[in-house]
Amino acid sequence: TLACFTGMAVFTMIAIVGVNEHSFTVFFAAFMVVFILTGMGNGSTYRMIPAIFAELGRRAAPNDVRPADEVRKDFKRRAAAVIGIAGAVGAFGGFLIQVVLRQASLGVSALVKAAQTPADKLAVAQAHADWSVPALWVFVGAYVVLATVTWWCYLRPAPATSRTSALARASV
Repeated sequence: TLACFTGMAVFTMIAIVGVNEHSFTVFFAAFMVVFILTGMGNGSTYRMIPAIFAELGRRAAPNDVRPADEVRKDFKRRAAAVIGIAGAVGAFGGFLIQVVLRQASLGVSALVKAAQTPADKLAVAQAHADWSVPALWVFVGAYVVLATVTWWCYLRPAPATSRTSALARASV
């Protein structure tokens, strides 16, 4: 998941280079890699959730008054709920991407509409071909934040005073 977020940030920056250099090939190739990494990150997230809750259930079972099977079932239900929430957040993220891109394009769209002739419209569009760059930087920032949260919650070394694992920290 961390590698996917990091790769998405890097390849989105490469897409920005493609826009700035007016290279459709660079932009398109970079975005194809971003889409591939998005799918891989989606899969790794959905794989990570049940693994985390299974481990939390194993750790909670000895200290719980309920039978171990019941504790594990409870954590499976919790994992299912989190998967549902993750799916909803993911769907909302797909919606937000469209909103950010639309907002970034509104100024150029108004200028193109205001142009009188097709040649003027083309000239305006070419002069503002970098309209997507601010939106792409928003995406880079989001990927950096998400990578940082992933590292912080699951991958950072345990503090020297405590040998708790990342899974135990995540359950707090």
